[in-house]
Amino acid sequence: MVWDEVAKKLADPDSIKGLVDEWLGTIPERAESYRNRMQEIDEKLNKLRNTRRKKIAMLVASLDEDDEEDQKLIVELKEEIASKEKELREEQERIAEWLEEAEHKEERAESMRTLVDRIGTNVYDLDKIDKKRLLELLRVRVEIVGESTSGQKGGTKDPMLEWHRENGIKIPLTVSDEQWARVEGILAGGRQPKPEDRPCFEMLLEKLREIKGWHDYDHHERMSA
Repeated sequence: MVWDEVAKKLADPDSIKGLVDEWLGTIPERAESYRNRMQEIDEKLNKLRNTRRKKIAMLVASLDEDDEEDQKLIVELKEEIASKEKELREEQERIAEWLEEAEHKEERAESMRTLVDRIGTNVYDLDKIDKKRLLELLRVRVEIVGESTSGQKGGTKDPMLEWHRENGIKIPLTVSDEQWARVEGILAGGRQPKPEDRPCFEMLLEKLREIKGWHDYDHHERMSA
């Protein structure tokens, strides 16, 4: 049923590409401005490095090395140049993060365009992997409204959540060492327990406690859990 609705949208590939461009917005222009600024910072850093020794050498040559005030001027000059370099490097790091995020969105948009071009209007011929990829690219979310019971149309109730509700027990924020010792082996299922088992289990508790969906967690968190 969800796929039928997606297929209707994909019947007009140009319309989907228009939505992609709208989602992308001014990101390409921003990414280009970030690249230009990164280049400007590189040039400024190179210039600072090339002139630093020259400035210090000229100052040393013009001052009395036995004069404390003159030596203080040399230290101040070094600190001033180092401060400028630090500011430029910090700005460079911030812009690098912005650029990485912008390029990630550009790659996502290009992947979506490529997939739309490849499938055309033959959306029902896609295999499960491509369907999953397309749904992820389109960021399709399914919201189940109303109560449902296991095995019935509309979704399933989580047995762990239902057990806590029926017994009037609150889902804990974390598990104690004693509690973890009791469930660790069960969760491992016969394999050697791993260090990440416990934080993953606590993430599942948080998901139930906060009534969150997996879409509320980023890719790394979902893969870990």
